[in-house]
Amino acid sequence: MYRFLLSEPFPVECDDKESAKSQLLQAGFKVDTYMHGLGENTAIQDIYVQHVKDAMENKYNERGKDRPPIPVLD
Repeated sequence: MYRFLLSEPFPVECDDKESAKSQLLQAGFKVDTYMHGLGENTAIQDIYVQHVKDAMENKYNERGKDRPPIPVLD
């Protein structure tokens, strides 16, 4: 069983005894935190860029029936 956790997208750095980091440490995990924004992750950047390209190519032309229409600004 692994007892190591690298948490990148979920902020766990805190001195509070109720924090996720404190609870994981108490459970015997070694916790290393990565204190950078999620946007610094190249995989996330790639996903974002692909979404922008898809939007520019109008690949999202249909909106779900349960979602309100997007307002058009004149």
